[in-house]
Amino acid sequence: MKHKKGNFWSMKNKLISSLMSICLIPLIIFSLITYFKSAGIVEKNFKRSSQEILNQVSSRLDNYFIAIKNPINLLSENSNFKDIYKDINNETVVRSQLQKLESLDKDILGVYFGTESGKFINYPEQAMSSDYNHKIRPWYKSAVDKKGEVIITDVYIDATTGKLVVTLAKAVENEGNVIGVIGADLSLDGLTESISSTVIGQTGYIYIATKEGNMVIHKNKDYINTDIITKQSYWDEAKNKSEGIVKYTFEGQDKLAVYKDNDITGWKIFSGLNATEITKDTNAIIKVMGLIMLIVLVISIAVALFISKGILKNLNKLKEGFSKAAKGDLSTDIEINSKDEFEEIGEYFNYMINNISNLISNVKKSSNIALQTSSQLASMSEETSASLGEASNAVNEIAQGGTRQAQNALNCVDNMEDLSNRLNNVSNSTMELSNTSDSTKNLSVDGIDMVKTLIEKSMRSKEASIQVGEIVIDVNENMEKINKISETIASITEQTNLLSLNASIEAARAGEAGKGFAIVAEEIRKLADESSKSTEEIKKIIGEIKDKSNIAVNAIEDTKDIVEEQEVAVSKTEKIFNSITNQVMNLIEKIKEIEEDTIDISGRKDAVLTEIEEISSISEETASASEEVSAATQEITGSMAEFTKCADELQNTVEELETEIGKFKIKQQ
Repeated sequence: MKHKKGNFWSMKNKLISSLMSICLIPLIIFSLITYFKSAGIVEKNFKRSSQEILNQVSSRLDNYFIAIKNPINLLSENSNFKDIYKDINNETVVRSQLQKLESLDKDILGVYFGTESGKFINYPEQAMSSDYNHKIRPWYKSAVDKKGEVIITDVYIDATTGKLVVTLAKAVENEGNVIGVIGADLSLDGLTESISSTVIGQTGYIYIATKEGNMVIHKNKDYINTDIITKQSYWDEAKNKSEGIVKYTFEGQDKLAVYKDNDITGWKIFSGLNATEITKDTNAIIKVMGLIMLIVLVISIAVALFISKGILKNLNKLKEGFSKAAKGDLSTDIEINSKDEFEEIGEYFNYMINNISNLISNVKKSSNIALQTSSQLASMSEETSASLGEASNAVNEIAQGGTRQAQNALNCVDNMEDLSNRLNNVSNSTMELSNTSDSTKNLSVDGIDMVKTLIEKSMRSKEASIQVGEIVIDVNENMEKINKISETIASITEQTNLLSLNASIEAARAGEAGKGFAIVAEEIRKLADESSKSTEEIKKIIGEIKDKSNIAVNAIEDTKDIVEEQEVAVSKTEKIFNSITNQVMNLIEKIKEIEEDTIDISGRKDAVLTEIEEISSISEETASASEEVSAATQEITGSMAEFTKCADELQNTVEELETEIGKFKIKQQ
């Protein structure tokens, strides 16, 4: 496993990041809330203070124009103006009144009174051009249109002084008829200086524009009497509302402006201020909060380092323990004395390592036992395979011997039948030989059952061989007796032959009287010769039977030895199977006693024939059973080969398990 150095996602960095987040996120959120709240409060305060200033400026405008409008109102009601046509002295009074009006304020550039009849009186007196017609002037028309009101004209540049001027005018009526219009040209220089000098904050100022967008008052005189305000982004909003607050960019600076309409003039009064001045306070808050966050950051890092030191110490112990355990070292213990969850984790780790160590130890013991067992199984399977091979060979030999024995028995039967026929011809008391044989039980297809069957058949073959041996010995003894009887018959035959010879001689001597006797004697002689010949044949047959009986006895002895060797091999096989299958079943059951219904030999010939036929039958069954056992043994041998292969594979697996377990280092108990 590869470990990356300087991993950003290490526990130390996570702890520092977490503590910093816990400390800074609420502080950042609080700072943002404070900032936006403060910005809102500052903006609200700016709006409120600006509204107050605008109200003051609007009041100043109102007072400024009312101070001019009131005298004009008074003059418009003056009888001298109304009755200017009735008395010539009234014109003098009108001039005097206009002079007084002009002297009321230094910003009044001139006052005048123009009548409907075309008379035009002004102060300071100034000769007007011959084509001058006051009645077509805007101030005159507006005043006539709005009778009863003091109108204020749009701002314009005075042709004489070049100053920015507005005109206040009111129609003079007498009994509903317009007599003329009183007007006063009012310079805005003083008002501009007075209002433009008003400072709002550090960079703020007041500027005023008409509702048509003509700049009336501005600290920058280049903008006065221009429509620069109509080119600003906020103008469309401002011209349609009586008051409000707007944000805009002017001359590359972000600005904030509060505006309000003046009721008397209809002008729009603006209070402009650089946005940075408003955000200055909030920026100060941001700086303070930034400083606080920096301090908190340093403190949180220090606290995180202090806290993480103990945690990382315990984590490093756990990491080291887990690293050793991952490499197979299960002998390590972790000692943590932190009185917290790390101590519990350490205890659980030690408990886990102890359990794993015990498990590995037990697995190691079990693998050792399995290795030994697999070795023993492999060895036993090899021995069993070898024993099965020997047993198979022995069974094959038994089968061959049984076959030969059966053939010999058949030969004996043929000979005995021939002998019986001959003896029947001699003694007329031949008894038929009867074949009675009991079939042996079918051998099981299963390997173990076949072994049991082999044992059973081997025991029966052994006992039958013993009985056959005994019978053959008895037959030999009977053959000896038959031989003696044959010799006796031969002797009798010789004597009969001699007697017949003597009878023939005597018959010859008797002549014709003994001729019939001679014929009888000749027949007796022939019979004696035949009996002699039969006796010789019987002796010959008995000799052959004796020889074959001896061969059968030797074969039975060999069979007995083979059966004994087979018993030893089968006994070994049984022990091996019992060891492999943990004594699941005994390979060899108690050999059942063979119940043989033997019939006493009614006659020596019949007894010999019956025993030989039984020998033949048993030999055939033994040969058949041996072949079946041989086939089963071959199957078992094949199974044992597969078993040996599995045992070898088990041994290899256990050895691999031993190798893997050997990689673990466990505590010595």
